[in-house]
Parts: sequence; structure tokens; C-alpha cells
Amino acid sequence: MAEPFKLESVLRHRKHLEEAAQAAFAASLRRWTQARRALEELIRNRQAYQQELKHKMQANARADVLVCYHRYLSRLDKEIESQASIVEALAVAKEEKRTALLGALKERKVLEKLKAHYLETEARSERAQEQKQMNEAGVNRYQKRQRQTDARGEG
Repeated sequence: MAEPFKLESVLRHRKHLEEAAQAAFAASLRRWTQARRALEELIRNRQAYQQELKHKMQANARADVLVCYHRYLSRLDKEIESQASIVEALAVAKEEKRTALLGALKERKVLEKLKAHYLETEARSERAQEQKQMNEAGVNRYQKRQRQTDARGEG
């Protein structure tokens, strides 16, 4: 039987690293998606309050009500700006995790190709050894028959 693949423990470690990178990427993707949805919600909220302010202005609402709307919209603008920077930072982090995942995937695939090549080489070597043994057995049988034929012919 052939000896085991010498880099099997490295391959298992690379698979573990790939799984960890995959989990980190998935978590990063979830955080980015949640932050993006929160930003979209803030933008929708701002648009709704802008529409409401526009209607209030057309309806000649009191000045203090309009000031409250302007203040709230100003605060929403700051929140949107803050959330947009968070989304951008999470997008960068997500891309870093994706790059790390792709690197781990490539490293594992390289080792898997090495293992496949090793197993193929071992199988070829085993087949060659079996063929050699079969050839030797055939030659031995032939020589034995020849000796038996020669022994009968001499007697």
C-alpha cells in the first residue's frame, strides 16, 4: 500500500482556514447589508419628512412647526452622513474579507491539486508494480513449463 499524502495535515489546516475566512466574510456581509438597509431607511424617512414639510409650507403652517421640521431634517442629514460612512467602512472590510477568502480558497485548491497529482502518481506506480509482478509470474510459469517439457524429453 502506498504511503499517505505527506501534506494531508497542511491540507486539513488550509480547509479550516478557508472555513474561518468564509465565516468571517459571511459575518462581514451581514453587517454591511444591515448597515446599508439602515441607511436606506434613513433616506426614505428623510424623503417622507421633506414631502411632509413641503405640504406644511403649502398649507401655511406655523413657523415653529416648520422650524421643528427643518431641525429634524438637519439631524437626519447628519445621521445619513454618519451611516453612509459606516456603510463605506463596512464595504471596505467586506472586500478585505472576500479577498482573504479567495486567497484561502486558492491555497487549498493548490494543495488539493498536489494531492490529486500525488494520488494519480501513486496509482500509476501501483499499477506498474502489479504489472511487473504479473509479468514475472508469467515468465516463471513459462520457465517452469519449459523445464517440465525438457525433463520429459530427456527421460
